[in-house]
Amino acid sequence: MVETLVCCVICKKERRGPLPIRCRCGQVIGQVSTSSVPSATYYYSPAHTVYPTKNNATICRTNNCGHYNKSSDTCQQIIDLAALKGQTKAGYISYIERHPQTNCPAESPQWPRNATGPDHFPTLAAPWVEVEDLITATKLLLSQLIPLQIARIVGVPRSGMIAASFLATALNVELWGLHDGELQPLSSGLRLRDQSTPEGITLVVEDSSASGYSINEVKSKFADRDYKYAAVLVTPQATQNLDYWGKILPLPHWFAWNLYGNQSLLEGFKISTDIDGILNPDCLAENDDDGPRYLAWMRSVKPLIRNNYPFKAIITARLEKYRSTTETWLTRNNILYDRLIMYPSESLPRGDVIAWKREQVIAIGSNVYIESDPHQACEMSRGFSGTILCPPAKTSFYEGKPA
Repeated sequence: MVETLVCCVICKKERRGPLPIRCRCGQVIGQVSTSSVPSATYYYSPAHTVYPTKNNATICRTNNCGHYNKSSDTCQQIIDLAALKGQTKAGYISYIERHPQTNCPAESPQWPRNATGPDHFPTLAAPWVEVEDLITATKLLLSQLIPLQIARIVGVPRSGMIAASFLATALNVELWGLHDGELQPLSSGLRLRDQSTPEGITLVVEDSSASGYSINEVKSKFADRDYKYAAVLVTPQATQNLDYWGKILPLPHWFAWNLYGNQSLLEGFKISTDIDGILNPDCLAENDDDGPRYLAWMRSVKPLIRNNYPFKAIITARLEKYRSTTETWLTRNNILYDRLIMYPSESLPRGDVIAWKREQVIAIGSNVYIESDPHQACEMSRGFSGTILCPPAKTSFYEGKPA
């Protein structure tokens, strides 16, 4: 069977099978060989990707997404590959030039090459977003709402409640939540206890929206009600599903309040992490004596995070002789991990810690490593095909470059 050629109308870049089947959110949910299914009809998308039609539907089960063929408004034309079977490149280009499409980028998005997790967060340099950044963006949303007659704010659990609570407090209106698809009033405190609910807008709020699926799911439950919908941090494509938003933040990005409890990210990208500066605060110089003060600090330091799913590995420059103390601390503080890799030495000084960490990350097949030191993060990303996240620098590094 002759392989069918797929190429972009604008840049003429050729693509041969197998081609990835992607959801509109970017999730890879399968692949198709242009030689094995020449009779199927596919959307020819502006991102050098094919999308099966409704007759060959597959569901993208990633959070904040849905059926990738739910709408074809992002695709400019439909091509029947059967009609092009065996065509030469010139014949193919001639065909698609007779059916012009617009807005096709010269390059398709770069997605992780070896990741099995969702492609909402590609292994590229991307900003790290802290809760204070969310609140700052929520203030931008607030400025749009102040002139409106808002009667109540409804938060979409769970992280949507962060923004919803802030907005309800700032606007001095009732805060509601969602439970089993129904609106639930929450306690309003002393200030609103004896006040009746005014007439006005019911605003449903999310912390973020990438594909718009989460908001659309809520909309479908309240289709008969005149509610308004908002999200704080949104991708450009998500704005079409919203009435208001705070700040446009294109993919990829990493949310501090989302990562450690996100199974698809932690396990899908095989994320590994540093200890000091990430799982607990860095050790101060006065305690770093490689002796009794250091041991006492390791035993008493408080954790900074709680992960609901295990890290692929914890890779630390702590010396191997501190393994027992470190393992005891991790267990006591419910830090989940598959492996603990410590610097293979019983005494200082250490060698090239950056090169050693990079070697360990590559050896275990991790796609993402979380590093506390910006310089080490930058240098580790050189020669590493994945991403080095650096929360203290509020960015990530890819091939030596920050987001």
